[in-house]
Amino acid sequence: MSRLRSVVLALLFSSAALVPSLAAAGVVISEIMYHPPSTNVLEEWLELYNSGSQTVNLAGWQFTRGIHFTFPPQTVLLPGGRLVVAADAATFHSRHPTITGFVAGWTGTLRDNGETLTLANAAGETISEVSYAAEGEWATRKLGVPDQYGRVGWEWFAEHDGLGKSLELINSDLPNAYAHNWAASTVGGGTPGQPNSVGSTDIAPLIVDVGHFPLIPTSTDPVTIHVRLLDDQSSGLSATLFHRVDGTDAFTSTPMGDDGNHGDGLPNDGLFAVRLPPQPEGTIIEFYLVVGDATSHSRTYPAVVASGNGRTANLLYQVDHELFTGTQPLYRLILGKSELDYLKQTWSDEPDSDALVNGTFVGVDAQVREGATAQVRYTSSFRNRGHGTRISVPHNFRVNFPKDRPWQGREGINLNTQYTPSQVLGSMLMRRARLPMAEARAVRVRVNGEDLAGAGSPQFGAYAANELVDDGLVERQFPSDPDGNLYRGIRDVYPGNPRADLAWHGPDSSSYTNAYFKRNHATEDDWSDLIHLLDVLNNTSAPTYESAVRGVVNVDEWMRYFALNTLMGNQETALATGYGDDFALYRGTTDTRFRLLAYDMDSILGSGTRTTTYADGLFKMFGSGSHKIPVLERLMKHPAFAPLYYRELKTIADTVFAPDRMNPLLDQLAAGFTPGPQLETAVGNMRAFNVSQLAYVLSEVPLGLSVIEELPSQSGYPRTTSSSIPLRGRANAIETRAVRVNGAAASWSAWEAAWTVTAVVLHPGLNRLLIQTFDAAGNESERLTHDVWYDNGTFVTVSGNVTSDTQWSAQGGPYQITSDLTVGNGATLTIAPGTTVYLGSGAHLSIASGGRLLAEGTADAPIRFTRLPGSSIAWGGLVINGGVGSPETRLAYAHLEFNGTTAIEVAGGTVSLDHLTFGSTDHQYLALDGASFVVSHCIFPSSTAPFELVHGTQGIKAGGHGIIRHCFFGTTSGYNDIVDFTGGNRATQPIVHFLNNVFTGATDDILDLDNTDAWVEGNIFLHVHKNGSPDSASAVSGGNDNGQPSEITIIGNLFYDCDQAVTGKEQNFYVLLNNTVVHQTHQ
Repeated sequence: MSRLRSVVLALLFSSAALVPSLAAAGVVISEIMYHPPSTNVLEEWLELYNSGSQTVNLAGWQFTRGIHFTFPPQTVLLPGGRLVVAADAATFHSRHPTITGFVAGWTGTLRDNGETLTLANAAGETISEVSYAAEGEWATRKLGVPDQYGRVGWEWFAEHDGLGKSLELINSDLPNAYAHNWAASTVGGGTPGQPNSVGSTDIAPLIVDVGHFPLIPTSTDPVTIHVRLLDDQSSGLSATLFHRVDGTDAFTSTPMGDDGNHGDGLPNDGLFAVRLPPQPEGTIIEFYLVVGDATSHSRTYPAVVASGNGRTANLLYQVDHELFTGTQPLYRLILGKSELDYLKQTWSDEPDSDALVNGTFVGVDAQVREGATAQVRYTSSFRNRGHGTRISVPHNFRVNFPKDRPWQGREGINLNTQYTPSQVLGSMLMRRARLPMAEARAVRVRVNGEDLAGAGSPQFGAYAANELVDDGLVERQFPSDPDGNLYRGIRDVYPGNPRADLAWHGPDSSSYTNAYFKRNHATEDDWSDLIHLLDVLNNTSAPTYESAVRGVVNVDEWMRYFALNTLMGNQETALATGYGDDFALYRGTTDTRFRLLAYDMDSILGSGTRTTTYADGLFKMFGSGSHKIPVLERLMKHPAFAPLYYRELKTIADTVFAPDRMNPLLDQLAAGFTPGPQLETAVGNMRAFNVSQLAYVLSEVPLGLSVIEELPSQSGYPRTTSSSIPLRGRANAIETRAVRVNGAAASWSAWEAAWTVTAVVLHPGLNRLLIQTFDAAGNESERLTHDVWYDNGTFVTVSGNVTSDTQWSAQGGPYQITSDLTVGNGATLTIAPGTTVYLGSGAHLSIASGGRLLAEGTADAPIRFTRLPGSSIAWGGLVINGGVGSPETRLAYAHLEFNGTTAIEVAGGTVSLDHLTFGSTDHQYLALDGASFVVSHCIFPSSTAPFELVHGTQGIKAGGHGIIRHCFFGTTSGYNDIVDFTGGNRATQPIVHFLNNVFTGATDDILDLDNTDAWVEGNIFLHVHKNGSPDSASAVSGGNDNGQPSEITIIGNLFYDCDQAVTGKEQNFYVLLNNTVVHQTHQ
């Protein structure tokens, strides 16, 4: 909550009218405590000063950048008054109890490494803006103390950076945007609400800009060095350039002019310049400047504490004839001889040292920035870098830019030399897959004009310029949520040392700081979010594990990260490959789930040296041996998360890694490197490796239901002599959440995409096992049947007549009908679920008029009509006879195969046929002649011989039904209809109904209904095309037989890709309502 108190002579609370906003120009940010020595962000504060002559109403004003704060009503600032804005009221009061005029309660923090603060008025207009920093022109350069390796590097020093002082504006009459108008307070804790301790109206000139031109001179170019000054006096300014050829001892001093004759523009405009004569190619010029004013105030630029050992941190340029061509960036690192010698000694003696050397960086590319395609950054810092590659030659470089002068929005870059095409490609692939990762690009690098990169592997003429994992990356990757915490996970290369393996080591943050490193907000020293993540991942019990993990982890993105690394065949030591190394974690303040960022991609796609997959599995992230990662094993094996991983594997394989997308990307990659046979070979190897890896990974992602057969095969069937068997298989890894075998739940391992059943009970004979998978919503997603022959060595032989009610049981079988068997008038043959019936050569099972067959299996225990395993005969068929009033024969969940005539012939009988399947596709499936029938949920497969799948004559018998519903029909060949049915007019008989069936195609008509009245509703008719000319093909066709036309009602059907949806001819009469006809070909 904001807190406001009055300050005598500074703040006035009044309802009286105030002077309008034109007075606001005098309000400036005048003091900043951005890095208190305690690192407690609640101790941060800043100060506003009204340098104008009028009172300013601050009500509704806001800090809109850096921190966020809105000034409360009745907040005014008197002329010459100061107002403190604090992070926290209680904290500020405890630190500064005598300061009573302040407001408090902002959101956000002041960054220790610098940022931009913007103050806007109530209308949103910027009133004051300061971009402070703790480096560059806001600090002094000096050599630090020796590091643990005894090496000494340059560092930035500023007393306002955590050493107890505030950052104070010196001269409020000059702009507060320039660093040289600020200095550390002389008073510990600063001077909030009081005159600034460094305040002065007479100071040394402000150096606004320094530069040289041309940035990359040739040996024929004079070089103009300029400096722009701003001072409280309008005259008496001076500037002197001190310069020398690098490696020589003495500096030459040369006065700089502001008279319009020294390349300085207009006379007396504050721009001083001097021209230096051309120098031989390769020459490096070191220089610095001293400026002064009429009151003998002077300033040296850059501000460097003399080392006394010959090392300097001045400005540099180099004469170079190499021109920038093409689009590949060219980065020049220019170092004085003493600095380069020191760096080389560090490389050879202590490569693990991070000691910094001074230099100038010049970046050139094809894009115009800062008004040119080349930009210079003086007083940059260079050092060795890497984890396992610090001794590699050529060496990697870390380049740090002064934080007040970032380059292309970056405070630094990494220039890597190991398998640079892989590094660049890895970043491209990650970002193409919508995963956050540091950008990488191929660049040419020159160190004092020398090209250190080899033309062949592993550099191919280029370094990989990688974005730093820091606040800048966060702002670019997460622009809508940039204020969170960024961590980097690293393992120590020595066995037994710390690694960032997501393990739990207790709530003490010190247990993690040797493997995880805060890449932003480090001074806050708040590790609670990371510790909470590790607590959840390690210590959450099973019942709440999924929901708890989803609360702290962006699960979908983590799975995509692991999938991409798998498809890349990453061989680097990384979290994705089972090592607690080379990754980053980001947790936003809006989306508080942790995001996982990849790091170090130099060992992907075979690194250009390998053409075939490593075939090292899909779950390398588990780790092995001494580097197992139990947290990831638990995560990836969880049944809710494993399918997401498989989904990402399949999705990315089909998109990012598909050869038609990958190959152009590899061509684009190759364009950034030195062309030649070695590069062509490397890129070709990557293409080949991608194809091999893609095939391997997809082969490990089952997308269908299968059985892993472990029984020996005999007579075409898996055979066992046991009454139960174990069974196992695979299922769709993405969609499957449960598996059932014959209705009983199987054990399902989502991460293995495997199901198992320890004991499936079998009936003697042929068992058709039903295996079903179910998705996350509980809906059946796939099914298959698997036949197993349980051979108990016996069967029951039957033939002749059944004259009384008879039951056949599954356990009592199997039964073999050796010759025709007839169920006589008044008798009922009941066949129990799961029963196997073998029929001999030509044998029929006939139902006499008045007899009855009840063969009703179940989905889990179907009845089977077949031949004896090992035989090659064809049996006859099922014949159901009858007349008016004959009893109903019922067949359900039955499979018929190896019949030699029509599988089921109904001659005047009454039948209910439900869930029947047919295994022999060379003979007609169903004949319905003068019968009563209800046919539902049957599957009639495509024929392999010329016949009509269902044929009927004589219409429907009196008192009967003619219904075909919810059935699936394959196709025919030649001039054969799918269903040819004749007879049945409303005036004399019931009519036939076709309801909600699927017809997949025909070469003649699907429904040929001559002399037939019918009701056709809710069906799907597909792909009806005539066999030849002259002929026609229709989904529904009628006709006139013996002078009787067809009357057909056609409602709510879908017709797709048919020559004709409906053919009306020979006085037929049709009613068509609410049908959909798409792509009618009219052939």
